[in-house]
Amino acid sequence: MASQYMNSEFYGVDKYPFFPHTIKPVNTSFIIGNITRGLPFKDDEFDLVFIRSLRLDLKEKDWDFVIKESLRITKPSGWIEVCELDHKFHGEPKISDILKRSE
Repeated sequence: MASQYMNSEFYGVDKYPFFPHTIKPVNTSFIIGNITRGLPFKDDEFDLVFIRSLRLDLKEKDWDFVIKESLRITKPSGWIEVCELDHKFHGEPKISDILKRSE
């Protein structure tokens, strides 16, 4: 998206430094952060907050804070999009069932 929308700024956040180092549009920055501990952004800063692939990393109790923190940094007229796969292995239980057993 950063390559398509060059007049916008994009921020990638992850708690591990798995960021591209060689291919990165100039309007993109990456930071290390943990959304369950709060993000280093101002209130109402973003037009769009896109959350992806946290299902395996978060416990059910974390989601309330994650959504509240996402709402905090999203402008009143902005959007929050959450994209999660329904992880199911062929013949195996869903990941959520496995995670519940490991708590």
